[in-house]
Amino acid sequence: MPLVLLFPILLALNLPIYGDIAYKSALLNPYDAETRTAFMARALLLSPYDHVLAAGMAVVEQQLAPTTAGLDSADSQRITALYQRAMSAQPLAPEPVAAYAEWLRQRSQYDLAAIPLAYQFFERTLALSPNDIGARNRLALHRWQNGDVEVAIDELEALLLVDPLYGPTYLNLAAIQHAQGDVLAAQATLETGAARVPWWPDLQQALEDYRR
Repeated sequence: MPLVLLFPILLALNLPIYGDIAYKSALLNPYDAETRTAFMARALLLSPYDHVLAAGMAVVEQQLAPTTAGLDSADSQRITALYQRAMSAQPLAPEPVAAYAEWLRQRSQYDLAAIPLAYQFFERTLALSPNDIGARNRLALHRWQNGDVEVAIDELEALLLVDPLYGPTYLNLAAIQHAQGDVLAAQATLETGAARVPWWPDLQQALEDYRR
């Protein structure tokens, strides 16, 4: 086959590479909205099935959006569209679903409409990846923030039995215990975590801060 006939095939095979270049170009222009949007559109066109790329763009948009933006704001709608694009690109990938659920959890502090949506996408994450300890931690935090304190504590304590070496579980459980006024339980949780996960400095630092 003549080389000239192979060119369209070779170009198609390399489109994801060009999409990645466009994505990185967007990252290099965080404060130039017009240029960033143009590069993002090009990246999505060239790499339509790259869920990591689309979700990564959503994170960039999150960093630039106002902290208190509600779901109906233009910034939030743009972020939602990127996460939806990531989830549709690879429907069985749990990562973009988990990231979207966590973003919704954070939005729920400013927009009550995000509360049920966060639950929905946390459950969807766990349907795809039942052993995602990080997602289960964040779901427990979401329950706590919405009044299901005992359920949140029970879930975090259960997670410590599943994976006693995952440091954030100790921090999250101690935070809830402290917020509920159970100071001794919170300190005991941090002490246990620091002993079991001595290589993770956040636990030791939290324990030292707690003792001051």
